Amino acid sequence: MEYKQYIQSNAHVLSLIVVSFLLFIFGLAELRNLELRNIELLANNTQSIYEHPFVVHSSALELQVIATKITAENQSLLLSLNPNPNPNPNPNPIIKADIAEMDRLIHVIEDLYLGDKSKPQELRAASQQWIKNVNVFRSLAKEKQLNEAISFIGEKLTPSFNELMVKNDYILNFSENKAASIYQASQLELIDAKKSLSRNILIFLLYFLSVGLLGTIYLLRTIHLKDKYLIQQRTLAELLIVNKEYKKMAVAVQTTTNAVTITDRFAHLIWVNPAFLSACGYTEDFVIGKTAGSFLQGADTSQDTVKIMREAIKNHKGFDVEILNYKKSGESFWQHIIATPILHNDGSAGYVSIQEDITQKNIINKMKSEFVSTAAHELRTPLTVINGYVELLIMDIGSKDEQREMLSTIHSQSQAMTHLLNEMLDIARIEAQAVGLYQMERQQIGPRLQTMADTFITPDNHNKVTLVLSPNLPEVKVDIAKLEQAIYNCLSNAYKFSPKRGEVTMRVSEVTHNKQRKLLIAIEDQGIGMTPEQLAHVCEKFYRADPSGAIPGTGLGLAITKAIITHHGGTIEIESEYGVGTKVMLYLPVA
Repeated sequence: MEYKQYIQSNAHVLSLIVVSFLLFIFGLAELRNLELRNIELLANNTQSIYEHPFVVHSSALELQVIATKITAENQSLLLSLNPNPNPNPNPNPIIKADIAEMDRLIHVIEDLYLGDKSKPQELRAASQQWIKNVNVFRSLAKEKQLNEAISFIGEKLTPSFNELMVKNDYILNFSENKAASIYQASQLELIDAKKSLSRNILIFLLYFLSVGLLGTIYLLRTIHLKDKYLIQQRTLAELLIVNKEYKKMAVAVQTTTNAVTITDRFAHLIWVNPAFLSACGYTEDFVIGKTAGSFLQGADTSQDTVKIMREAIKNHKGFDVEILNYKKSGESFWQHIIATPILHNDGSAGYVSIQEDITQKNIINKMKSEFVSTAAHELRTPLTVINGYVELLIMDIGSKDEQREMLSTIHSQSQAMTHLLNEMLDIARIEAQAVGLYQMERQQIGPRLQTMADTFITPDNHNKVTLVLSPNLPEVKVDIAKLEQAIYNCLSNAYKFSPKRGEVTMRVSEVTHNKQRKLLIAIEDQGIGMTPEQLAHVCEKFYRADPSGAIPGTGLGLAITKAIITHHGGTIEIESEYGVGTKVMLYLPVA
């Protein structure tokens, strides 16, 4: 049913074939008529070539007969004019008739030769001379000048007649030869015409067959294209459905926070999503055409991991690795890369890889490990003390006062453990930069520092902090609670490492630091101070300048302070001299 529709839709092709066939038949008929007309024209031309010389020849022969007859009659006429014979004054009536016939023949010759300027000049001249002589003879005959007429016949008329006959015979022979030549040529042309007719028939036949073949090919091709079109339509409909899914996937790939890349068989990048560019800091024009390792790997990139990836690519296999790479700025970051090969027909493979930034995740995991390790180490001592005293109390060993002292020790150790755990949790959250941990606000911090100085006391020292505020302090953008925690750690250390009744001073002023406006909070004590070796490690976690344990603490205070100030965009600097005292300087950028 579909093929009928195809044929109907291509009726113009069938019409073309039919019209071509009709043109072919009409062309054959026209060629045949043309050849017949050419043959007929050749025959007519041959007949006309024969016609005139033969008419002239026959007319000339008749004239010759008439002239001979007239001559004979004239001889008798002369005898009749002789005085001796009987005179006959009237011409013979037969001579009159012959002269009339002569006139008719003269007109024939005039029409054929004198009237046709295409005839040879010598033939026309001979004809004119003979006709002139005939006219003279007629005049003499009519005037009964018989002696002159008879004499004229012998002297003029007969020689001119003979001259005309010679010329006419020449033309006759020439005409016969020319007619024969033309006839032969016409026969050759007839043969050529037949050949031409056969050739034209063959050409038209080939044309017809070509048109028919081309029409058939066109029909078959049209049917094939129609089938192909229907298949393409179905395929297109399927592709549109698939394309919708691909668009969804493309949107997902473009908007995902994970980096996605596609490489060719040579591991050159041919496509990257915005997340990849954002992660590494390079532009698309820079990365396309390069291998990712050529600009991401650095000094601390694990070569063992690189070797694993290269082996997998060489064997057209996928890989799942974690690797340390470097951004354009030089900052290092960890990536979890999952790469899947795209196999080509020639056996080679490109790759699609998904890369997740796990820097923060690794930091958290490292902090967890450190937290567990540190907690286990730092909690071991108080737990051992608590466990030992609890066992003694269970066994009811010691007096009431001793047991009371044991309980006091258990209480103080449990508080130390609580304080240690709180500080460990604080530094873990600060270093992890947990979302929502900081509430930054632009404000004047002078009043809050005044309140803090007025209310700050330690169990072993009741001296207040001496606060020195410069006038017209600028505003700063800070999380005031976290800033107070950092300052509290500094004040606490100042009192702990100072003799009883030692003075602690906190000065707040605006300064220029590293060519920038900064708010300086300087906390200075007159305590035991630190050596250069101790000063080099003072901000490390769990580092204590007094390893004896005589001065309580967790070794986390300054580490927490440094983390808080750094998050505010500031810096911490410490100056200390052993036996003299320590000065901690907190620099915060002006808002």
